[in-house]
Amino acid sequence: MPDALKVEFQITLNDWLEFRTAELSTFRLWVLRLAERLSRPLVVLLVLSILVVAARLSGLVHVAIPNWLPIPILGLMAASQIYLSLPNISATRKARNEWKQRIANVAYTMELTNEGFHYFIGLSLIDIKWFEVDSVFQSEHVLMFCDEDNESCVLIPKRSFPSETQMREFLEIAYQKTVVERGFHKD
Repeated sequence: MPDALKVEFQITLNDWLEFRTAELSTFRLWVLRLAERLSRPLVVLLVLSILVVAARLSGLVHVAIPNWLPIPILGLMAASQIYLSLPNISATRKARNEWKQRIANVAYTMELTNEGFHYFIGLSLIDIKWFEVDSVFQSEHVLMFCDEDNESCVLIPKRSFPSETQMREFLEIAYQKTVVERGFHKD
């Protein structure tokens, strides 16, 4: 176990938004990724169809392409952009307000113990025992320790660890304590 591992951090708006995005349903994330991936190909397809239709109308090319072809492509582009922007804007606005009211400018400290870890939120202490942690998730920049119902989640930004090695050691301890030992004690 790393000797007296203690990290101090603040949860930034980007950390909070990444956490809130991780809470999205699998289907919603799939549709968002699909809409993001379709944006560029649809732009290329729209530009090409407009060029071909313009060339056909000017008499430069004699291709059997209907003049209305760019319209459904433009419609698909608009639909994907609306899907990407409107729900995200309202969800982002809600998450930003929640972050400003509860999380911004709050000092957090995580201190590893033999039984779990102390999680200080400002001056308040939450003593988290390993047996209370049901699942450990990680996104690109944030570690998430959740209870059984995923109603309570503790966030630790990965950047708060002094080194990549210490973060990996911490995750190995978390895995050991929440998966391996728990599985051993159930048998």
